[in-house]
Amino acid sequence: MDFKEKFYQKLRRGFLEKDYEELDDLWLEMDHQIDRMRQEGLSEEEMLDNLGSPEEIIDDFYEDQKFETAMHAEKVVIPEEELKKVYKEKQRNSFNKKIDLMKRIAQKLFLNLFLLIDVYFASYFIVELLREKHISYITLILTIALTLCLFINRLHTKKRKIIAMCALFLTSFTLILLIAQKELLFYSGSQVDQKVTISPEKISQLSVDSNLPLTVTIIPTSSKNYSMELTGKMPQSAKLKVNEREIGKKHQQFSVNMYKIYSIFTKYSFLELMIHVPEKADLTKLNLDLACGYVEISQLNVNKLNVNIHKGSLLLDKTHQEKVNIQTVSADIISQNQTSKTIEIGNEHGKTIIKENKNSQISIESTSGFSSIQDSASANVNITNKTGKIAMIDSKIQSTTLKNNQGEILVLGQQGKTMISNNSGKIVIKNMEGELHANNETGATILTQSVPLSGNVASEKGIIKWIQNDSNNISFDIINLHGTTKSDFTKDKTKKYQVKVSSDSGDIKIINDNTQD
Repeated sequence: MDFKEKFYQKLRRGFLEKDYEELDDLWLEMDHQIDRMRQEGLSEEEMLDNLGSPEEIIDDFYEDQKFETAMHAEKVVIPEEELKKVYKEKQRNSFNKKIDLMKRIAQKLFLNLFLLIDVYFASYFIVELLREKHISYITLILTIALTLCLFINRLHTKKRKIIAMCALFLTSFTLILLIAQKELLFYSGSQVDQKVTISPEKISQLSVDSNLPLTVTIIPTSSKNYSMELTGKMPQSAKLKVNEREIGKKHQQFSVNMYKIYSIFTKYSFLELMIHVPEKADLTKLNLDLACGYVEISQLNVNKLNVNIHKGSLLLDKTHQEKVNIQTVSADIISQNQTSKTIEIGNEHGKTIIKENKNSQISIESTSGFSSIQDSASANVNITNKTGKIAMIDSKIQSTTLKNNQGEILVLGQQGKTMISNNSGKIVIKNMEGELHANNETGATILTQSVPLSGNVASEKGIIKWIQNDSNNISFDIINLHGTTKSDFTKDKTKKYQVKVSSDSGDIKIINDNTQD
């Protein structure tokens, strides 16, 4: 008869029939204790020492019952100190049981998590072997190591467990180092060189999406057909998907994607995708959706251009579109010599630079990026930022709206109507022409003007400093409630250019500098 069965039978013979239910509750706890001690490799004698003999347990149980009866009796028949001692012991035992239960639950959860990780690495190895025809050495080593850990956990003695675990760790670590030296730790894919040709009458919309890093170049060609060339190293599973495209009467879609769940040990390198678009193509829409990409589009005429890049860069050079929509997280955008009618850009943390743009409605939204309009002549510009920087340089914009929270706004040589709203950042304006409306709540506003302009500048408690050179046709109306004011100008309603400067508690300084170049 097994040790556990013998122990239980002795207990049952010593208990009264009316107490069998309580015996079962007690045995449930003792059963877990015996299993735990067996896993730790304790002998039967050692387990008896920890548990106590069946006779001792029976005596303790009925002694506890006697004390329990005495505690609830009308007349105490046992000394109070003894009762307190027994009560404290019972409380201590109850607490220890709860701790043991929590330990067992945590141990089972940890073992289950360990098993799930082991299954993941095993499935990773099998999937890569079948799908990529490649042996993933690191997942093979990890699978074997984790499986052996589960078996080592079943050893009876702690000493054996520690020795086995140390040996397994050293062996696995040594093998991983050797594999890393052989450059076999990460899978890099196989070389691909594919070309796809499409006749122009079958396409008016072209879409490309990828979660692999791509370098995309889109250029015009004298050929009558569209063509796409993909070169570089990539996983086999992604390679097979290059030719899978959604063919409709007018829509062509190309996908270069890979399952991310089995790619943590894949080393990605940039693939090069070149798209040739016929010079006289009637392309109404071009969509690019890339996780990581470096995109260059040159001399392209398309009705709608939609670009979504998580990170990377985008260069638009000498292109024309009716509408451009660009959305990025941390990509850098450069647009030059563009004649699009509508440009909408959302760039959270990257740089957005638009140069030599003509006749566009431009809208830029950013969180902490840098937005700049340079040498452009557009109808309307609207830039909204939070903590980034905004720069308007040597541009002729009919209407400009710049909004920032804590960043800096720089306006140099701007012509037109300009509206600026800032919270705590700095506003710097130099040689602006036209009409200005600026409100900077707590930040500094500094203007250096060689030509006069009209408008108003307001601040709650920020400093306003205005240096004016051509001062003959300009008048300043200054209102300052609590701050200090110094001005070389007086209010004159007959002047052509009227400026209102107001502040709640900031300092205002207006300087007439006829010596400025």
